[in-house]
Amino acid sequence: MPVQSHLKVHGKFPEGHIYKAFEKLEYAQDFVQLGKFRMGSLAKYRSMEDDPRNDSGEGQGHAQVPGVVTRAHFDSNDRDYFETTHEYGLKQYHSELGNPIYIFSTSSKEVGLNYLKNRFGEYIVRINQPEELANSINSHLKERTESFAGGVEVGLVRYNRGEVIKEDLQNLERIALSYIQKPSGFSLEYEFRFIVINRDNLNIRKTEEYMEVNLGKGVTHAKIIT
Repeated sequence: MPVQSHLKVHGKFPEGHIYKAFEKLEYAQDFVQLGKFRMGSLAKYRSMEDDPRNDSGEGQGHAQVPGVVTRAHFDSNDRDYFETTHEYGLKQYHSELGNPIYIFSTSSKEVGLNYLKNRFGEYIVRINQPEELANSINSHLKERTESFAGGVEVGLVRYNRGEVIKEDLQNLERIALSYIQKPSGFSLEYEFRFIVINRDNLNIRKTEEYMEVNLGKGVTHAKIIT
């Protein structure tokens, strides 16, 4: 299969380094020394009932934006008749992708390390050049047999699912809410995501829980610090 040369890294990186927590030392060593790790599917995090990482709305975006709302009012006596009104209120935006979405979840430098260890794993890796990691993941995707949408998208999680936001959203921004938004209760995670969208499998119910990644080389700009 030809190299998927169109794939690119896009999105905004946080300033400075990021952190990744691992539950086992061998996982942290595999990441740093070999470039081997897993990207988890968003569907997986919806089903982790007894895990602090559980988010039943993962993969679903919801925002409310002040503006003019169009409403249809049906006549209870005549189902074929209705009228529309235009009133100032809250526009409701909901989004969800049918494609499998995989993320490599990290945290920006603002996160508390003790919080990170207690919540996600005691072995903390400091990644000094997140841009280089994104480029390496993107190069890996180009060599895989699956087809991916766009490449590697990166971004800080927005902790405002279901809340009122001031800015209106363009179409792509509405779509992105499905994989870049969480409730405010998760805000102490300061999560920064590497996001990959699979274009081949449109049946999200048959999504694999993980996508195995092997960069073929160590992550030289990363170091185990705890």
